[in-house]
Amino acid sequence: MECIELQSDIQLKEKFNRSSLLDFYKLYLPKETYPVLHDHALFMFSLFGSTYICEQLFSRMKNTE
Repeated sequence: MECIELQSDIQLKEKFNRSSLLDFYKLYLPKETYPVLHDHALFMFSLFGSTYICEQLFSRMKNTE
């Protein structure tokens, strides 16, 4: 339901088109109105950060052999 509400909000669509994805979720997506989407966005952003760190570690381990 939150996704449908988000898609039907014209003001949020305009803000989404004008800002970066990270800024949109941080600044314009209210956690009180969209708690599931907000939590999912935080999870997805943290997932890519930790994946990058993990790949860096494996690259360094490969170079030390």
